[in-house]
Formats: sequence, structure tokens, C-alpha cells
Amino acid sequence: MKRQLALALLATVLAGCTQAVKPSSANNVTVVDGGGAYLSNCKMLGQVSAQENPWDWFGPTSIVRTQVIFNMQAAVYDRYKGDTLSIQSLTDYAGSGIALKCY
Repeated sequence: MKRQLALALLATVLAGCTQAVKPSSANNVTVVDGGGAYLSNCKMLGQVSAQENPWDWFGPTSIVRTQVIFNMQAAVYDRYKGDTLSIQSLTDYAGSGIALKCY
């Protein structure tokens, strides 16, 4: 019984410690849905993508998805000095988008 409780406690602690980490450069980038017509006034800079290994994560896939978005935001700013990420596709562990300069 003690062993089962210890394993349950360990699983809870590991799941509770997992969170997405937002790189500081990601704060400079706005995320938008790729289907908006309002993006027509933006300059397209290039494509970005990000992928996470599901085996590196404990906890819900929504945390991994959030990390993928954060990584794409950082790529937009670090690679292109863009200010907007237009998400084109997003799964639980990967995503792709377009870096834009809108502002």
C-alpha cells in the first residue's frame, strides 16, 4: 500500500512540475489565426515551425501545444525580427506558421 501511494505521489509531483516555458523573445510576437483577411497588409517574412518530443513531457498535451506555440513565436522574432505569427497548422506536438511584419 505504501508503495502504491509513493508511486501516485511521484506521478502527481512530476505532472505538477511540467509547464511551458516562454522564451523572452516570444513576448515580442502576436499570435493570430492563419485565415484572417486582416493579414493582407502585413509583409510575409518566411516560414517557421516547431516540434516537441512527446516523451520529454509529463502532463497534458495542452502544455506541449503551448510550448510549440512559444517556440514558433521566438523563431519569428529571433530569425526574422517579425512581430506576428500566423499559425497555419498545429497538432499536440508540432506546428507551422508564417512570420509576418504587421506593425
